[in-house]
Amino acid sequence: MASREKRLLHGKITQSLQVHRLGSDTSRLAYTWLIPFLDCEGRAGGNPQLLAATLFPWRVGVDISAEMMEGFVREWHREQLVIWYKKGDALWIVFPTFFDHQTGFDKRKEPASIVPEPPAVWEAVCPIDLDAHPEKVKPPRKAVENVPTTLPEPLPAGISTRLMEKVETIYRGKRPGARILGQVAADVQTYGEPATLEAACRAVEHNAHAWKYVSTCLSNDAQQTLRETEHKATLPSSNEPLYIDAYKCYVRPDGQGGWAPVKCTEQGEWVLATLEEAQRGID
Repeated sequence: MASREKRLLHGKITQSLQVHRLGSDTSRLAYTWLIPFLDCEGRAGGNPQLLAATLFPWRVGVDISAEMMEGFVREWHREQLVIWYKKGDALWIVFPTFFDHQTGFDKRKEPASIVPEPPAVWEAVCPIDLDAHPEKVKPPRKAVENVPTTLPEPLPAGISTRLMEKVETIYRGKRPGARILGQVAADVQTYGEPATLEAACRAVEHNAHAWKYVSTCLSNDAQQTLRETEHKATLPSSNEPLYIDAYKCYVRPDGQGGWAPVKCTEQGEWVLATLEEAQRGID
């Protein structure tokens, strides 16, 4: 079982009553250490002997055994932290809330899962035998993605169809709640539809899955525009030199829409100079 290396561990795990109710810190540690080994669907092998060798390679046969690991898996299943199931002679594990805690995760960048689809619902008896109850198998995600179950919700005021498509992409195909949509509408009112849509596109490109990323982009862009406007306002509008306190020297337009530092010669003429020369002043 190869480690995927890049998996997030959400801080809420320390507040989880399910994790708190586990029988030992070793069980909690094993549950946590299994997370980097989950595939793109949040699944992994569920054989206790292999799990023990994978998670505790230096302790198997010392103070960790396959029987102990099986006890851990059973209590994980009991607390509904995982679903432990069986297909043929193979045992498997799935973390039901895997996608809730992997912010920014894009499973398209990883190999497809080779683990069988898990049961559709949790049951107390474990491992759940899929061969004995094939009707309990969870349908593949793609089989139900494009089947409309309800009429589309009306668009909130101030949010266009194109922008809503980006918002739903950011939230993994789901429309967020009223609080988030209120932030979206407020950003549209503050920064305008084109700027908000462009920032949302950037969020999608960078696999950001929170509107806060978009709001931050809009705020940063607005501040940058303000700085550029203030900077241009300090530049001379004529060819006369102007002293810029921030640079401690005189400048004048360079004829190309920018400015250039200048110094005054002994003859009283203003000539182009390096910034260091301009700061020294008259030759």
